[in-house]
Amino acid sequence: MGGIVLVLWMACAEPAGGPVVVETSDVRVDSEQDSVAGVDSASGEGHERSDTAGATFGGSVEVIPPLGTLDHDGGPSCLTRQLGIWRVELETGAATELVRNDSEGGSGLTRIGHQVVSASDSGRKDVWVYDFEAGTLQSNKVANLAVVSSTDSGLLAVDRHDMLCRYGSYDALVLGSPSWCRELDSGNASRFAAHDGLLYGLWHSTDRVVVWDIESGEQRQEILLEGFDGRNYGVSVQEGQLRILTASWGEHSSGISTFEMDGAFVEHLDFPTGLSGDGLWCSD
Repeated sequence: MGGIVLVLWMACAEPAGGPVVVETSDVRVDSEQDSVAGVDSASGEGHERSDTAGATFGGSVEVIPPLGTLDHDGGPSCLTRQLGIWRVELETGAATELVRNDSEGGSGLTRIGHQVVSASDSGRKDVWVYDFEAGTLQSNKVANLAVVSSTDSGLLAVDRHDMLCRYGSYDALVLGSPSWCRELDSGNASRFAAHDGLLYGLWHSTDRVVVWDIESGEQRQEILLEGFDGRNYGVSVQEGQLRILTASWGEHSSGISTFEMDGAFVEHLDFPTGLSGDGLWCSD
């Protein structure tokens, strides 16, 4: 990799005519400017935000053919990361390796369409997207980014300055060009998931999940996880249930623990021997 290009965080006017192009040391990223109505976290007043915010430290693109397909007809499943991307069937526990790579990642893992995005929560600044249609892995380093989750309309990122930002695409995330940002008192939370207008987060070693309103950034509630006393590496939320990627706890091995939305324990799915995982995204 060549020299590092650092673009400092700043607000600037929207450039005239088309996409933004940022040159990094190894890859050129094109992204349409992402501007939608937002709410200023300080004043509460509506405004239009169109920022090209610095955060990029260079990147690369690799061609890595997938080993399996992202979509399947085998019932509900979850994605996790371990030297690549794995799919785990919730009904049978069967694990399938979909992509093999050695890129760094973390407990931020999410899917948008035919892409899977991973982000570190440990300060390494690594973030990457794998495109199952193109068979490509794009890796970047993004300053201050903690974790990424997804909504139906894009990516949510929680940074290390307690800001919750929405991005329309991975390219917008790498460019540091959010649609909106607002303050979030995230405490020690380092694993996040978004569902139905709410953000769910928890620390890596805790027995409770904190819930915030995405629109306002205000905390709604805390959910105490019945009997849970282990480490966790990811969270996913579906209709009526929380799924936590865990290390071994109690009588359970590494795998996925499922809880009701009031924290009541439902079941635990042990992973096959050798699979532990990092980051979690589950289908309905």
